[in-house]
Amino acid sequence: MAFLHSHSTECMSSELDLFTLPATQTSIESSSFLHYKPVSSLSDDVDAPLEFVVPVGSEHYFDLAHTMLHVQAKIVPADEATATTEDLKVGPINNFMHSMFNQIDVFFNQKIVSPPNNAYPYRAYIETLLNYAPAAKESHLTASLWYDDTSGGFDSPANAVSTATAPITVNKGLENRKYFTQNRRYFDMIGHLHHDLFNQDNMLINGVEMRVRLVRSKDAFCLMDATADGKFKLSIKEATLIVRRVKISPGVLLAHAQALSKTTAKYPITCYPHRQLL
Repeated sequence: MAFLHSHSTECMSSELDLFTLPATQTSIESSSFLHYKPVSSLSDDVDAPLEFVVPVGSEHYFDLAHTMLHVQAKIVPADEATATTEDLKVGPINNFMHSMFNQIDVFFNQKIVSPPNNAYPYRAYIETLLNYAPAAKESHLTASLWYDDTSGGFDSPANAVSTATAPITVNKGLENRKYFTQNRRYFDMIGHLHHDLFNQDNMLINGVEMRVRLVRSKDAFCLMDATADGKFKLSIKEATLIVRRVKISPGVLLAHAQALSKTTAKYPITCYPHRQLL
């Protein structure tokens, strides 16, 4: 059997460990969730990214796998003179919390550690579509405004009504999402980030500053706008990066410090490259 890596060591499957009892975890003393606000000013300009900085920790590590993003936003007219009746013609696309961003860049100590890729909404959509059961999509994933679009009704406008004389397929997913965003009111979304570093279990060691930059998608991409000339835009009022901070026992910190004097910390990730086919 081929090894995963030339430096990989041999191990035995845990299912064959038949003669020992489960061990007690003592390396993590406590944990808490910290909320970080953007260091960049919030703007309706889609060219202005959201940027968060998680400062260097001393005796704490960061559990990247439990990183979440919370966003409070609303859909507003680009021109305040737009009639309120036009509000019925616009709604968010599916998986809206992730579709509103087209790229995520992660930096460790000012060095980028993620390849630039502007296909983030597609990755988030495909991973959610294929990796979660209907029960999850109908429960906690709705916090990211995931509501399946109706087959055959994707191009139906947000205010579509099917009648006997003009039968059409109403997009129930769009109607469900529009319920939260209508009347120009604020709505909240929260979810985990679909990024290689946030999909692996190894904790980020102390002494490393993490910077996360989220680049906005165009309004024409993330809004299903049936008005003439695209009269609406997305306005973000508040954004919060939620990170789990873990306090490590002194013995483990000392052992890691000694190991780091001889080698580097390893963060094996599973990459999902995206290629554009022309």
